[in-house]
Amino acid sequence: MREPLRLSLGSRITLHDLVIRAEAGDWIVGRTVTGQFVELPQLGVTAIGLLSQDRPLGAVQDELAGDPDETVEVVEFVEQLAELGFVRAIDGIEVEESAIDSQDQLEPSLPWIRPGHVRWLFSAPALAGCAAVTVAAIVALALRPRLLPGYSDLFISRSPTTVVVADTVITLILMGLHELAHLIAARSAGVPARISWGTRLFDLVAQTAMPGVWAVSIRLRMRCYLAGIALDLALTSALILAEATGNLSSLAEHVVRCTIVLLVIGVAMQFQVFMRTDVYFVLADLLRTRNLHDDACGYLLTRGTAILRWLRRDRAKAVPGIELETTDGREYRLVRYYAWLMIAGAAVSVAALAAFIAPAGVTLVARSWSELAAGLARSDYLRVADASAAILILVGSWVFFLVVFLRSRSQWWRRVTRDAGVR
Repeated sequence: MREPLRLSLGSRITLHDLVIRAEAGDWIVGRTVTGQFVELPQLGVTAIGLLSQDRPLGAVQDELAGDPDETVEVVEFVEQLAELGFVRAIDGIEVEESAIDSQDQLEPSLPWIRPGHVRWLFSAPALAGCAAVTVAAIVALALRPRLLPGYSDLFISRSPTTVVVADTVITLILMGLHELAHLIAARSAGVPARISWGTRLFDLVAQTAMPGVWAVSIRLRMRCYLAGIALDLALTSALILAEATGNLSSLAEHVVRCTIVLLVIGVAMQFQVFMRTDVYFVLADLLRTRNLHDDACGYLLTRGTAILRWLRRDRAKAVPGIELETTDGREYRLVRYYAWLMIAGAAVSVAALAAFIAPAGVTLVARSWSELAAGLARSDYLRVADASAAILILVGSWVFFLVVFLRSRSQWWRRVTRDAGVR
């Protein structure tokens, strides 16, 4: 908990290093290291400029009040800046960073990669080369439709353990490359980024946090959002062309076709915009709703709280509302529509989990356990090793998912409940 701010018209404040840039008729202001950005009118930017000159708040308020009938509440404005983590000190006393703000300032991944090392990857010749490979792959598929793999290509062996191990290893490699593409794109734009484990509903995923992405132009933001999908499509195209040559061995062809299927599945999952996928970030940016997902979660949380209190007939207590004071009517409507999309998407995903994914996983573990017991009974140690590996991978992945889920959701839950005003 932060200590209450002691502000008066005689106070002087020191601000952190802030990014201030114009976009779409307004001003984007924020801190790259924490990812906290807001959209302000010209008056707010002028106020920040005056506050940066070590003036008392009263003097800033007097200068901003050009019209004697207009009241400018500078103290309230500074309190809002402090909530965003923009204020470094008040009257020379350091302002304590919140736990969430401190967490957001973790060291970036692979700091030795410099913008100059990777900027050429996004040059016109490099992009033209990727486009040429993609077009060539499309032509190859049109001429030879059999090159298009199917779901059955995920099973590269008759051994369940070989399938689990191979698919897991390939998936991990592809996840790493996908996130590395995001990190390289962010680094080329001068945006700090870090790769970590995370979860989306019941999926374990790698993710790249780019908290300072709003410090750059929309063109560079799109580069950061879409770099992973672009790499996936380029790899898919290259593998299709490699198979089209006909020079692959049987094993290599199986691996290539399996990899293509996993790449296509990965790209398709990025279009699940009811979660924080790559396409979600593109959509939220184009709609100019920088906090769409968390705002929708806060909206659902407050509505759910209201329903529970109504059911308990606890109507005397006020129901906190989501804090969207700076959000116009258009954005508030988008938050509500997106909240319903989240509910629908989550419901379909949970239904798929209950109907297909969970039973398949449990069945596979049960069969592997039976294989393990049979192998022990017959002293067939190859069979024992095969079954044991499958059990360890499946159960281990579930345990790892649970650990990552609990660790990542605790911080997210604190932020959403804080923003929604729920305690």
